Amino acid sequence: MKKTLFPFCLLVAILAYQAALHAQDSASQIYNPMPEAEYLPDVHLNKKTHPEKIIFSQIKLSDDNPDLNSFAKNSPRVQKAQSIDKTAMEYSEYNRINSNYNMHDKNGIIVAHTYLKLDEYSSLQDMVVFDELDETTFFKFKSYGYNVGLVPEDIAKFSKLALSKPSAEHAFRQLGSNQVALAEFILKPIYADKKMPLMMNGEKLWLMFARIAEFRLWASGDEHKLLWYYRAPWHNLNDNNQLNELFEPEVLESSINQ
Repeated sequence: MKKTLFPFCLLVAILAYQAALHAQDSASQIYNPMPEAEYLPDVHLNKKTHPEKIIFSQIKLSDDNPDLNSFAKNSPRVQKAQSIDKTAMEYSEYNRINSNYNMHDKNGIIVAHTYLKLDEYSSLQDMVVFDELDETTFFKFKSYGYNVGLVPEDIAKFSKLALSKPSAEHAFRQLGSNQVALAEFILKPIYADKKMPLMMNGEKLWLMFARIAEFRLWASGDEHKLLWYYRAPWHNLNDNNQLNELFEPEVLESSINQ
């Protein structure tokens, strides 16, 4: 997990956007713990979405056009190709990226993973706290020299989760000594900005906002065990069935920032 100082202008943008969407929401959504599910459904851990798809969603949602020439030149396959093969590989990558972009569904579900440490559990309140999840938390993805800041809407409400003593005992038993869980976010992109990028560490960062359709905590290891589960009432489960795989280039970067 990577932590950086959060740009003030990004914080302002997030708060303004959330306020416009949910002016009627109360602060209790953030400060009261999210209730745990009565039972844990039989679900599987999804493969995280490749950054290529995420940058495609950001560009399409913002009604912009991709710089396919730049994307092809910055492709890992082109960068790693022998000098004699670079031109041919760049042409091949241009065609592949263009084809994938044209077929891409900008509203398609995005799956993001990160790791959270369950080291703040209150047995008095039956609650676990994640300091990493607050109003300033976002995911950063980078591919082909293009950076996207994916902002999950109202992610702060997942900073406090109700966890009964039996559930907590089960979770800690499954996690073992390191007490680190794999957090899976299933996200529905809803808005992207094309007007002005944010500057972070000398790089342009383009914003995209998403609603949290599902949030899951897993015990990592050879067999992932589901520990905690949330599904938004509006989420259509058929969306999950439409998760598809790309012929994927090398992942350049994806991380959670706070």
